Amino acid sequence: MKNLIVPLLCCSSFLGFSQEVKKDRYQFAHTYIGLETEVLPQNGRFSSLNANGTFNSKKLPTFGSARFVIGGTHFWDHADFYVSIPIVNLALSGSKDAFISNGVLTGFRYFPLKIKPNSVRPFVGVGFGGADFRSKGAAGEGPTATNRQWYYESGISYRYKGNKLFDLGIRYFDEKSYNYANSRNTFSKVDLNQFSVMLSYKRLYDFTQGYAKKEMKEYVQKAFDALEKEKGLNAFSFGIGYSSTIPLEKTEYAQKIPFLNQETTQNGNFEFGLGYYFHKLDAAARISYRPLKQKETGYNYTYATTNQSVALEAFKFIGDYHGFVPFVGPYVASNNSRILETDKGETITDYRASKLGYGVVFGWDIRLSQVDYLILRTNLRYTPNLKYTKDGLDYTNNQIEFNFIQIVYYPKRHKIVKPL
Repeated sequence: MKNLIVPLLCCSSFLGFSQEVKKDRYQFAHTYIGLETEVLPQNGRFSSLNANGTFNSKKLPTFGSARFVIGGTHFWDHADFYVSIPIVNLALSGSKDAFISNGVLTGFRYFPLKIKPNSVRPFVGVGFGGADFRSKGAAGEGPTATNRQWYYESGISYRYKGNKLFDLGIRYFDEKSYNYANSRNTFSKVDLNQFSVMLSYKRLYDFTQGYAKKEMKEYVQKAFDALEKEKGLNAFSFGIGYSSTIPLEKTEYAQKIPFLNQETTQNGNFEFGLGYYFHKLDAAARISYRPLKQKETGYNYTYATTNQSVALEAFKFIGDYHGFVPFVGPYVASNNSRILETDKGETITDYRASKLGYGVVFGWDIRLSQVDYLILRTNLRYTPNLKYTKDGLDYTNNQIEFNFIQIVYYPKRHKIVKPL
């Protein structure tokens, strides 16, 4: 399943994208924000511990999730990349002693037919997310069990009056079975429904709508000349975005605590960057700061790790595909790690370590011209062999960092082109 995205992207060039290459680059992508409702219907049961030490079978609740969606359509409205973040989760029926959610979802959709106003268009997609389950009983609130995995979806979209997009679809998660710890020492099997239904409303924004006009093309040339004269094509930038980590394995240290999830997943964090762009090389150097945090809690026990990472990165942009500009390069980072364990409020482990790490950073910019002072960037990082150990056991896991949308701002460029 992990190998599906690359074939999908490659095949898409033959299934419609390549037919659009003659269209204006400024029609290549649209940004959107919106709201989504996802319903996870359930018909199974789970086991909950009673005060007298016996177990009671309860009906799994059907959950509804209100979500914030941000993303964009690409390749002239044939592709859609998005992040869906749950804001509110509500039990619609069943027991109130269980929690069910699909967590933060990052997905890609392919539209065989171009999205256009007042038209219904089918889509298929694939994404990555965590299928979460948690219950509580006499022993307290249990851990959040997370099956992080690829999911599949299909549905239809309707674009209304040009800038309003409605989606109706079904998502499928293959792994929704858990051997769940309903106390510190006992486990029971829980099977969730593998399907969910989603409905979303999104508003499209075309920040480059006027770029194709003659007067705008003249402005871009004028701005380029001004930047060249004032040495603004090479420029410093500031970046901020929201990052998360995708664990690729369980941690050895966490596995000594059998009732925990063993994949610490509460890990959304802001990322900050200070960069410098070299125009002639079409390359950049950057210092990135990522305060990565992960945490798992269950039955009054908490296992948390933090990693304060400062990285020096260098990456080269490779081509310009009508405003979709990929990049790749190496990085080296100084990492300061901490593991903190508490049991019933008492600290039992507080351990710190420092280590250098190295890896690869890659991703893409949405860059419509050479004079842009505000762009959107997607960053991914892979760091091999960065292992921290405590008592002979690894307490960090192999993972990929994913920053889907980073806003990158060039203040000097903005200052130069603003008076034009």
